[in-house]
Order: sequence, then C-alpha cells, then structure tokens
Amino acid sequence: MSCYLFDASKRKGIKPVVDGVVQETPKEIIKPITHVIRKGETLSSIAGKYKDVSYQEIAKANGIHNPNNIYVGQRITIPNQPKTPTPPPSKPTHRPLADSTSIGGSRGSGCECPPAKWMRIAKGEEGVQRYSVKRKRGFKLKGDNPRILKYHLSGGVRYGEKISWCGSFVNWVMKKAGYNTSKVGNPYWALNWRKFGKRISKPVYGAIGVKTRGKGGHVSFFVGKSKDGNYYYMLGGNQTTKSKVVIEEYPAKKWNRGFYVPLDYDATNCKTPIYTGQSVKGNGDPN
Repeated sequence: MSCYLFDASKRKGIKPVVDGVVQETPKEIIKPITHVIRKGETLSSIAGKYKDVSYQEIAKANGIHNPNNIYVGQRITIPNQPKTPTPPPSKPTHRPLADSTSIGGSRGSGCECPPAKWMRIAKGEEGVQRYSVKRKRGFKLKGDNPRILKYHLSGGVRYGEKISWCGSFVNWVMKKAGYNTSKVGNPYWALNWRKFGKRISKPVYGAIGVKTRGKGGHVSFFVGKSKDGNYYYMLGGNQTTKSKVVIEEYPAKKWNRGFYVPLDYDATNCKTPIYTGQSVKGNGDPN
C-alpha cells in the first residue's frame, strides 16, 4: 500500500512512502557541458552564466594556463553542471518596465486593461536631460544633448534643447511605438496633443495628459495617482528645474485639458492606478 507525505522542507511537492519507507527523489544528474566562446566573453563572465562554477575550475578543466588566452569560437567544457543548465539572465537595452497592471509602484489598473506598449519606450528614456541648464533659451544646437535634438527632429523641427521639448518627447515616443501622429499638427506645441487619438473621461496608465501653463502648455504620460487622488504622477520630458525625463508629482487639478489615448486603445475597463514609487516633487510646472 502506498500513501504520500508533503515535503515541507522543500515545499515543492510530495514524496511517496512505500511500506513505511520514504522514497527519495533521484538526485539531479551532474555532467559537464560544452560552451562555445563568443565575442567579448571572458572565462570570468562565462562562469557567471553557469551554476556553482568558478573561472579557475573552467580553466583547469580545459587545460588553460592563461585565462586570457582564449578565442572566439573555442569550445570549452563547463564542469559539474546540471543536466539542464541555468540559462544566463537576459540584458535588455532599456531598463525593464511592467505593463499596465504595475509600474514603479503603480497598481490597480486591472488585468482587463490592455498594455500601453509606448510606456516601455518612454520609461527607457528616463534620466535624459538638458546638458546646459543655466544657458539662455535659444535655437543654438552646438553643445546640446543629441537625444533631445532627436525628439525635436521626430516632429520635423531642428530646435535646440533650450526650446521646450515636452511635446517633441511625446511625439518621439509614440512614433517609436508605431503610432501616426500627423493629426497632431506641430507636435512641438503641447496643447496640440488634444488632437491626438481620443479623449477619455478619466486618466489611465499611459494616457497622454495635457495642461495649460502660462501662455503655453505641457504634455506628458500619466503613471498613476496618489492614494488620496490629489496628485498625479506624470512621466515626461522637460520636467523639473533640471529639464529632464522624469516622473514628477503634479496637483491633479493642474491637468485641465484632458487625457488622451490612441484610437485603437480600449480603455473602457481600465482603472486609474495608484502610484507609490519614486518621483520628483516639483512646483507643478516644468521649466
């Protein structure tokens, strides 16, 4: 007769008991595997991709006296590895970003809400800022951050970093995500983004928010709200006194020109997420 006991020590499953004797699970087969050296790899970096092995052990197993004396295409043995090696971690070009159900502390948008694919692109630009914060505004391009110049060029203008670039940043992001922004007109003008896509009744993760600022305006992406709903956290360009891409806290009432999403984006079942991650507390308006 057989029965089963829960293996509480490993919390992964059960062990059979036959005639009162616990039957041990066979141990994982350990054997060497072959690795083909790629460009840029060292014995140390290769060792870091596998389980419980040092570069010294790899060198010894392959008769390599000088760890620097290896070449691309060389086949080496990785000793003492499980039958199925642990795959090396992937290295994304940009910092990873969660989809619409969670971002930097945002929660509550609901699994029914489709992912805002453009936000991965926007988040990847976080930290880009103007090189010369103290210089006067102008159209001069020399010495400017080339990344910001690309934002402007996405809208067909050759402006420098001292010219407000919040609208150009949003345009660059949306075009990278595959959206047609031609109906916006001149995307450099923040208030023009009221012409994009469709207006929604409440902000959702990734929605493009538009507000007035003096004689002009400002535009950026909605990340989430505070628990009390009094503040909105917006990811955009040309924000804070350092004029950078950052998540900034704004009074919710400042966003007086609405929120917009692409025409094909169904925000019907989306909830407004609460954001508890890092942000910069600003004065409610960028430079």
